[in-house]
Amino acid sequence: MDRIEEGKKSRISDLKRSSTPNTELLLKGRQSLERIKSVKKVGEWNWRFYATGLALVIINLVAAWDATALPIALPSIATALKGSAVDAFWLGIASLVAATIFIPLYSTLSNIFGRKAMLLIASAFFTLGSFIAAVGGNFSALHLGRSLQGIGAGGIYVLSNIVVADLVSEVDRKQWSVILGATWVIGVISGPIIGGVLVQNGQWRWIFWLPLPFCGLAFIILPIFSQLKERSTSPILPMLREFDWLGFLLFAASIVSILLGVTWGGVTHSWSNVKSFLPIQFGLIGFIVFLCWSWFSPLRPTVNVAPFAGLTSISTYFSTFVLGIVTFATLYFLPIYFQAHDLDISLTEVGIWLFPWTVTLAVFALLTYLLIDRWGHWRPAIWTGWLFLMLGVALMTLFSRDSTNATWIGIAILGGIGAGLLYTSLAAAADAASTSRQENVDKTAAVTNIIFFRTLGQTLGVVISCAIFQNTFHNQLVQKPLLRRVALVDARNAVALISTTRSMPADAGEFALRSELQDAFIASLKPIWVVMAALAGAAFVVSLLMRSTSRRQGVPQQWPRPRRTEIRSLEVV
Repeated sequence: MDRIEEGKKSRISDLKRSSTPNTELLLKGRQSLERIKSVKKVGEWNWRFYATGLALVIINLVAAWDATALPIALPSIATALKGSAVDAFWLGIASLVAATIFIPLYSTLSNIFGRKAMLLIASAFFTLGSFIAAVGGNFSALHLGRSLQGIGAGGIYVLSNIVVADLVSEVDRKQWSVILGATWVIGVISGPIIGGVLVQNGQWRWIFWLPLPFCGLAFIILPIFSQLKERSTSPILPMLREFDWLGFLLFAASIVSILLGVTWGGVTHSWSNVKSFLPIQFGLIGFIVFLCWSWFSPLRPTVNVAPFAGLTSISTYFSTFVLGIVTFATLYFLPIYFQAHDLDISLTEVGIWLFPWTVTLAVFALLTYLLIDRWGHWRPAIWTGWLFLMLGVALMTLFSRDSTNATWIGIAILGGIGAGLLYTSLAAAADAASTSRQENVDKTAAVTNIIFFRTLGQTLGVVISCAIFQNTFHNQLVQKPLLRRVALVDARNAVALISTTRSMPADAGEFALRSELQDAFIASLKPIWVVMAALAGAAFVVSLLMRSTSRRQGVPQQWPRPRRTEIRSLEVV
């Protein structure tokens, strides 16, 4: 009897051991089915999905116009409102720095209050800022309006990409990223022309009126029809306390203080003046305190790069930062070269003359996306892109008053090729680096970081170039006998002086003065191109540190990428 009982117990234990794997398989199958349902629900392509995509396209097109139409209009605005060069350039800087500061805040608050609420708030800030800038009668009002526009633009930049990640699967997210990218391409190509046409007809205020009807359409679509991630069900106050508010304020105050000191230094105030060096010193001290606080604080940092601290991620962030610097320095100061190179060219033609750069950028960004999507190789595209961009910007130092159209077109095409290769390949590198580090990667943080460093670079691109341009232009005027007496005054009003120079009669009495001013403007741009080429070279060296990673950790990049259906099955199961 004892043997029989022992045999029964043995068979029962064997049965339990054999059934355990089957039970685990059943549980895994059930979890897989639940994930399939959730993926289908999130990525469902119904009319609300399309409405959400339409709203994102509208607000991103408006943001692209806002970023690219203004640079051509700066000389006319400075002349109309009798503002200095610093006043004019801060119309761009105010928007960019506000966007940079508020990008991390929008990202955090959207996890608490939901994407729809924060996207509506961002659109409201952008709309209000556009209205104030359109009706403002002086630079103070325009700076206020542009700052509010920047607060809204920061939300538009980051939330658009986060919303796309919420709505669609990993594979379809690439397609919607292309759609948003194509929207920006349309805006970047058409924005300078729109700005040129409006300014040419004396209607520069319509640059700020133009976004209002589009924002109104977005206000109709977003609250009623959009399909967006809802607010968190967790208690709000504890989640708000987790955000590093002190770090946010330290970063905002520090960067604004540094930028003010840099743009004032040399011309508005001498570099030894307390109004120049004190803001820079206080800003640097505040930034050091910010870094120390972020390192030791128990709260979540304002910019959370700790989960992405690998060589590839850091190299990608640095490259994205430098790309922002170079592209916006080109966007703001290449039109100045065109206006100084040919004083009789219309402002509409200035927008068209940017085509060799903007259209080439768009074409190669699309080609790079197709090649990376087919073969998965993004590192060669990054290296090639930096070489082309470095060469194109370095060759801009050859620009002169007598340069032929073929010269500047060929050089602009080289720069456009490099920028187009980099925009797409760096996005692929950021996605691959963040995914390879951990399975449950915080996609919101990954998207926020890449947008933050890009916008920060764009801000510094305008600031650095503004400081170089003003100081070099003053030195150029001092060396000209005809302009030495009014050098300081003209350097402070360098942007408005472009319009004044273009309006001078081309007779014998004014020809020498016009020619000297042309040469001074063009020579003042050369140090900008030198600095930008050096930064592009540094980014190329840093990009060599990138590791070849794929979407699955440990799989070499050069292996063939899975087909679309295989990727989706890996995501679902």
